[in-house]
Amino acid sequence: MSIAYLDPGNIESDLQSGAVAGFKLLWILLLATLVGLLLQRLAARLGVVTGLHLAEVCHRQYPKVPRVILWLMVELAIIGSDMQEVIGSAIAINLLSV
Repeated sequence: MSIAYLDPGNIESDLQSGAVAGFKLLWILLLATLVGLLLQRLAARLGVVTGLHLAEVCHRQYPKVPRVILWLMVELAIIGSDMQEVIGSAIAINLLSV
């Protein structure tokens, strides 16, 4: 999950956003990075203390309906992320092949 901040598509979209907005939205980047680091640290601590990964802890802590809702939300996020990567790759291949 940590590497998600460094993929080429993310860096390119960050550069394009910076070109449009300048430094006006830099505080959002700082806040989002800090929240991401906090969540990473909490997940790592949870894993060290319990010996379980996040999905196992959710399975033990939540009833069936919230578990299914969480699962669906995560799956939709993964599908959305994969769609961006596939579309971006297709556009790049199209631009490079012209």
